[in-house]
Amino acid sequence: MVTEVSYIPIDGKGRPGARRQRFFFVIDALLRSRQAAGLETGSHRPDEDVNMYLGQLLCRYAEDPTGGAPPGMIFPYETDLFDSVADCGEARDKYLAYRYNADHLLITLGIFGNAWFRSPCQAAFPWAPGRREAVGRGKWYYRRAATYAGRLEEGRRGLDELLKKIEVGYEEYLRILETMRGEYFHLIRGFSPGEWFHLCQELGVGSRLGD
Repeated sequence: MVTEVSYIPIDGKGRPGARRQRFFFVIDALLRSRQAAGLETGSHRPDEDVNMYLGQLLCRYAEDPTGGAPPGMIFPYETDLFDSVADCGEARDKYLAYRYNADHLLITLGIFGNAWFRSPCQAAFPWAPGRREAVGRGKWYYRRAATYAGRLEEGRRGLDELLKKIEVGYEEYLRILETMRGEYFHLIRGFSPGEWFHLCQELGVGSRLGD
């Protein structure tokens, strides 16, 4: 059964100061990037909730190079993801499988500039999708995640509408993340998740939940 990753508590127990600092740094960069890209919040659709979602998602990658996805849940090949979803018995597990992979693809493309952190010459992954195919895949994954999110219990409703917004505006949100990469994170080339992890340490915004 898939284990869901909780969002980072902005003012939770433990050491919330570092969490707030990290979150505010990311949100500030995100909002500035939206302005720089000409895609201000609400300019095309009400999407304040997408800002929060992307901010929390980026924070998860600052804490964990895998973005918090359970081991074995990120699939470079669509067929492997489809097989995994087919083995899921509950709508919640199917929703999470698609959402983890949709989130991972969005971040790897937007922030790291590399769809799967691998090159086509690697024997373990001899073929890498082009940008157009990766974008199409990401949109499809969010669409499927939204479909299954809509079948969850009443307390989880609203997720489907949020994920649909990301699917519809996928290219726009990708452009915002690419603006963040160059203008505010100063990542000129594609970075691996491990390098992103160390970047957060260098910036002094914390890279683990306990920092």
